Amino acid sequence: MTKKGDDETIESYVKRLKSIADSRAAMGIPISDWNMVLKLLAGLPSEYEPVKKLISRTRPLLTFEDACSMVSMQEHKFLQDHHEESSAFTTLEKVGTVVGVVSLTAAAVVTLPTVAGAVGASRMIVARWCSVCSG
Repeated sequence: MTKKGDDETIESYVKRLKSIADSRAAMGIPISDWNMVLKLLAGLPSEYEPVKKLISRTRPLLTFEDACSMVSMQEHKFLQDHHEESSAFTTLEKVGTVVGVVSLTAAAVVTLPTVAGAVGASRMIVARWCSVCSG
């Protein structure tokens, strides 16, 4: 039995199935469209189970081309969902970085009056010291 590889796209899997069917047809052993649909479904991994059930329950059974289209749409949805998850993770990382920067800035702003006050007090002490020294 021909199975879809883990890193294989639906497009390449379908091309491989068609190539096998063409080779068999050239030898005088054609595979019916119905059998091609069953081979397509049988070789799909478990994450395609919902679309496999939908296709296998459709009456009359879909053509091989229609079944391939449905499976391709499912693959597209998987890729889109994966991209959205990746984007969400990246966005969360960015939000975490921004929150960290804002926290540091807020801490600096809170301590700034204290620092400014200390600098002002130091200037006053130095000024008084200088006036005592010169006078």
